[in-house]
Amino acid sequence: MYEEQVPVPMEEDSGSSFSKSADYDPPPSESSASSSPFEKLEPILQIMADHAELVRDPPQFLNLLLDQIFKVLGSDILLLFSREEKAKEWVLLSHRGMPKDFGKNGFIPRAWQSLPTIVLQQGPALFSHEISKDPVFVGQIIRGMNIQSFGGATLQSEGKVLGSLSVGYAKPDAMTPKDRDLFLMIAKLISPFVTQQQGAPSAAAPETPRLTAGLDLSGRIVSINSEFAQFLGYEKEQVHRTPFSQHLTATGLSTFSGQVEALKSGQRNLPPFHLEVLRRGESRRILNVHLSPYLKETKMAGVTISAQDATEIDVLEKDLSDKKIELNLLESLFASLSRSFQEGDVFRTALEKILSLMNIEGGYLLRFDDKKQRFLLVAQKGLSPEKAQRLEKQGAKVGENVIGKIVEKKSPTLVVAEDAKGPLKKRFVGEDGLLAYMGVPIQASGQIWGTLSLFSRSRLFTESDLGVLGFVGREIGFTIDNMKLFDQARQRVEDLTIMNEVSQSITKSLHLDQLLSSVANSLTRMIGASNCYIFSVDDKRNLLYGVAASDQRGDAIRKVEIKMNENTLLSLTAREQHSFVIENAPQDPRVSKKWIDLFKSRSLLSVPLIIKERVIGVLLLDETRYFRQFAPEEIQKIVTMANQVSVAIENATLYQAVTKHMERLQTLSSAIVNIQEEERRRIAQELHDEAGQALTGIKMNLEWVEKELPPSEKAIREKIEEVKSQVGKIMEELRRLSYDLRPAILDELGLVPTLRWYIEEYSKRTRTAVHLQTTGLQKRLSAKIEILLYRVIQEALTNVAKHAQAESVILSLEKKDVHIHLYITDDGKGFEVKRYFSSPPMIRRGLGILGMKERVELAGGTFFIDSDPGQGTRISIKVPIVKRGS
Repeated sequence: MYEEQVPVPMEEDSGSSFSKSADYDPPPSESSASSSPFEKLEPILQIMADHAELVRDPPQFLNLLLDQIFKVLGSDILLLFSREEKAKEWVLLSHRGMPKDFGKNGFIPRAWQSLPTIVLQQGPALFSHEISKDPVFVGQIIRGMNIQSFGGATLQSEGKVLGSLSVGYAKPDAMTPKDRDLFLMIAKLISPFVTQQQGAPSAAAPETPRLTAGLDLSGRIVSINSEFAQFLGYEKEQVHRTPFSQHLTATGLSTFSGQVEALKSGQRNLPPFHLEVLRRGESRRILNVHLSPYLKETKMAGVTISAQDATEIDVLEKDLSDKKIELNLLESLFASLSRSFQEGDVFRTALEKILSLMNIEGGYLLRFDDKKQRFLLVAQKGLSPEKAQRLEKQGAKVGENVIGKIVEKKSPTLVVAEDAKGPLKKRFVGEDGLLAYMGVPIQASGQIWGTLSLFSRSRLFTESDLGVLGFVGREIGFTIDNMKLFDQARQRVEDLTIMNEVSQSITKSLHLDQLLSSVANSLTRMIGASNCYIFSVDDKRNLLYGVAASDQRGDAIRKVEIKMNENTLLSLTAREQHSFVIENAPQDPRVSKKWIDLFKSRSLLSVPLIIKERVIGVLLLDETRYFRQFAPEEIQKIVTMANQVSVAIENATLYQAVTKHMERLQTLSSAIVNIQEEERRRIAQELHDEAGQALTGIKMNLEWVEKELPPSEKAIREKIEEVKSQVGKIMEELRRLSYDLRPAILDELGLVPTLRWYIEEYSKRTRTAVHLQTTGLQKRLSAKIEILLYRVIQEALTNVAKHAQAESVILSLEKKDVHIHLYITDDGKGFEVKRYFSSPPMIRRGLGILGMKERVELAGGTFFIDSDPGQGTRISIKVPIVKRGS
């Protein structure tokens, strides 16, 4: 017994010739939403299925097909030619879109004969996007037909030219890549139906040759005519003394054995029957066979076979079936692809669909692992557990047994045994009891991606099965390319999303701890690392210290300090200012044992953080799950992000410094305000107690002097009375000044009583009506808040008296939750707020608005002023409540 690998060439896109002019611009790429060529092919296949009974009448059947093809392609003209080999001429079989009398009786002018000839010379197919600029079509009559886009395909079968199909469009760039794929599929589909029966006369078809052979009683071929041997794909000498059974399918062998047994039992004049035979390296064929016994001395010594080829109708029906299978397989692949881009899911689903549609019980898909230099199992059905486990864990070596042959042939390969009844050898195909085996290499991006193998324990495979397998192999390769493109697009989207997150973190947050933690998590996700650590440089202490980490490692990394003069990974990165990659951290002297024990690192990537040629820190990406080779594109991503992170850290550091400075200024300002208030209180107290008492004593002394004067001293009495009046005015002014500095009533009774007293005095002095509204202020506020609100109201009312020319003012005090809201509204002349804030400092100081704003903001509140000329002024203040005594 021997095994033989029968290759069938794979069809490649490079086999088609695409004519291009020198200034050719490719048409725009199609939207993903556009219909696929397989959807457009469905109406044509439906015509074939609905009118299968006309298959014996090729001209009528072909016309129905061409009507539908012309509609589906949407072309302006369609031409179908057959080839008259003897005369070396093209015969027009049919056309659409041409003048009515064009090609009458099939004959066409020589000028048109050259069109299918050009297509044949250029290759299996020819496409031109603008024939008016295409040198291939110079001098061609079709250029005068107002045709711009062109597609042509030579129709062939078994190396024989049957005809040519051409389509034309009035617009340039009319055929998209999907349209071209559809056109090529249609050309293959109609090839079996192209005959020379329409139009030109042709020689009478030769009679189907008679095939004869003689077998001995053991079933070996002892005689055979040349026609029969060639029909089987051999020379006569090659099949002599070989078992006839090796040329039969399993079904054919069963049928043939039954007929021979009938002859041996004495039956004669058996009726003809159909017999399935296998042509060498191709598919099954159908013979109409008549058997008779070979008698020697009245005894049966062998079997005589007389047969004729009866394949035609069966093959056509099989072609239709195969096209349906291919369409269903493609629908399955695309459906799987649309549901999931996970390789395992896609290929398991696709393999199950392939086996179901082809009625095959088993198969498996292997993928080539470049690192291991082995083919590893991706999906399988029907393999023995031992075989499946071995392929999954160990894989198949390059060049090993049948897989090696499939890859070497680079085409669909059928494995057959010499004895049709016997199984294939296990050592070659890897399984016991296989009757048939075929495989195809899967090519993606121009390289071998893997192999697809199908096997059967119950039937032999045919040429048709092998053709479908080749088709499936190409489509799986196409699917893999799409998956790679999708993965690249998905990865790019993820990278851009993460970059956007980092950018948003950088722009939104100037708080260093929050910023660095967010950045570390984002960079970890960007390249799928286990952890990310960020270190900062301490120039004073000459060391690196941990400042942030991804997830929950922040506390641990903040305890790490590394001296800059060490020869460790982080120190080297900072000193030499470039990236380092360590694939095996436990064995690398640049990584300390203490680090490995603490963080369990296996592979590390370190990148310096540099700003203005100064290293400010180091990014460290950590892989703890396995030993990893960081890809160049991954390193470049981190380096790119490190530049942004460096700027962000510098900005955040400056922000922190400015914030601390502002906090110190606020603390100082608050202290100054407190000192001012305390000094005001002390001065007010002294004015009230000491100066007030002194003036009171003077007044009492003047009254005693006045009492002791004789009545005759009238002039002195008048002078004393004048001095007493002046002392009273001074005492009144001192009392007002003392209340302005710090009213004692504010400390004794609180804000609201003080405001009522102040408003009453203010209204008497300025003749401006002031209305006070309070809500939720049953209890006193803290001393600081009461003083703040009193000073703001005092300053605001002073401004109203000096500048507003208002008739009334409304003061509204309201307690809401943990805030006090103060609104001061007057009906005065108003002013331009923007102009005020852009005016010179002297003018701004005159109104005291900045002083009010600073006081409020020092207390953690907000200050807002709204005013327009002639519309009055409204001041809105919100300050947080501080407990009294705090």
